[in-house]
Amino acid sequence: MDLERVTVRLEPADPGVDWKAWLINTEDIEPYDIHSGILKMEVTADMVPTGYDPDQRKVVGRCELWLVLREKMRHEGFELQVDRISETASWLSEEIFTTNGNFRAREFGSTGGKVFGLDLEKGDMIWLEKIWVDKEYRCHGIAKKMLRHANDMIQAEVDSCFIIAYPKPLPGEADPEASRKERYETVWGPFRKMGFRRIGTSAYFLYAPGSLPFSASN
Repeated sequence: MDLERVTVRLEPADPGVDWKAWLINTEDIEPYDIHSGILKMEVTADMVPTGYDPDQRKVVGRCELWLVLREKMRHEGFELQVDRISETASWLSEEIFTTNGNFRAREFGSTGGKVFGLDLEKGDMIWLEKIWVDKEYRCHGIAKKMLRHANDMIQAEVDSCFIIAYPKPLPGEADPEASRKERYETVWGPFRKMGFRRIGTSAYFLYAPGSLPFSASN
């Protein structure tokens, strides 16, 4: 399949929101309003399948992302904000970061807060809640294209940021007969192919395409 035929778009989940203006406006909130610190975003991949008319585009992939302005939440708000996203996101303030959003570097044997060359002590965060590609179009690089597009678009608007995820199977795609190890590998394998690397022995993965493994457990 020609990946060039796939069009990728990054948009706020709420079509009434101008996300670039939202980023600028949060700079003016003083004292900082913690309820303005996260924004749900969506990435959509679509294409015209072979034999279809040009106006018959088919959605072949989606991502649900949350832009978290962590740098604004150093003293209040980070824990409250990630709690609003999902259960797995809420655990970030216990396992990877402190309640203030500071990276637990010592617990991961990190020097200077860096993991896979990315500085988790600085910058904002993109939380990947869900990613889906139509079964017919998997293994063609669509997921990679969506992530790269989102990362590049958001990086261009903020000082720095990183993508973090908690890989889990899509509804209905988990094999109840598989062993625990097999279930993990079924989920983790595709994330590794997308460019994610496991953060130490945690269940969280960092988007770091082209990086070297952080530990033997990755």
